[in-house]
Order: sequence, then C-alpha cells, then structure tokens
Amino acid sequence: MNTEIDRYLSTLLSFAPGPSRTSRIGGDYVSLIHIPVTGPEKVYSVAFGGEVNILTVARYRETIWEYMSLGMNGDPSPQVNVLQAEVETSHPVFEILDENLLTGCENRSDGGPGLEYCMLMWQKSGHASVTECWEPYGRNDEDWISLIGSMEVLSSQYEYAVADSEL
Repeated sequence: MNTEIDRYLSTLLSFAPGPSRTSRIGGDYVSLIHIPVTGPEKVYSVAFGGEVNILTVARYRETIWEYMSLGMNGDPSPQVNVLQAEVETSHPVFEILDENLLTGCENRSDGGPGLEYCMLMWQKSGHASVTECWEPYGRNDEDWISLIGSMEVLSSQYEYAVADSEL
C-alpha cells in the first residue's frame, strides 16, 4: 500500500544514508530532515568514512506536499538541488557533531501542523537512534539547535564554494 505519507517520507528519505544492498546495517551516518513552517524541506546527511566524510544536502525547490497536491504524480519526484562534497574528518564541525550531541537530541514529539519539525536519524560507534523535535528553537533545546546549526554551517561552506566556482 503506497499512501501519500509513504510517498512523502520516501521522497525525503531518498537522500538519507542507509543500509547497503549487501548488508542490513550501513556505515556510521547522521541525517537531519528539516521541515520548516513555510517553505520547502531540506535534508542534511553526513556519511562518516575513514579519511573523508561525505556531506549530502538536498534542498527541495517547492514543498513536497504542495507538489503532491497539485497532482504531479507522473514525475518521479519534485525538483531538488543536491550538493555532495567530501569533507575532511578533521573539520571542526565534527568535534561538535559527536555521539554526545546526537544522544542529547531527545524526542520532543508533542507538536503538530503549523510548527517547525525536525527528524534525526543516526548511527555512530555502534549506537543508533531516530528522534524528532517540534519547534527546536521555541523550546530552546540546545542539543537540537547545535545539531541544526552544525549541519547548516557545514553545508553553507560547500554551497558557497560551489557558487564561487560557477562564476
């Protein structure tokens, strides 16, 4: 059964690292789905590697719900800008984006439509979790705010580098 919510989540999760075809368990990763009150969704992911980590940022051009509600079911997915970059493991953001921060992002699942929403999926050092938070800034939740800020800072550095190289 493929409901609208299944299609919605499948679209967002298509940019999150996960298990490989040969193994049920993938490598270490962090994936943050950000659904703002207004505007399109963003997915930030880091797949941790040996010498470099792979950053993937997917920014949708229109909200997925709007796209689906307009009856654009013939297209496989809404328009999205995707950035992928190799990031040195020594990057200062990875000192912040550690297991302590990730485990500190507890479920804050009391919320609903009209509020900012974030979902965190991660696996690191043998631990894994999926958590969500409604209104991380309104709650003044330091762990969620640090997580979101770290992913935005990391992605913005590479987005600006790409923009500069295209000039």
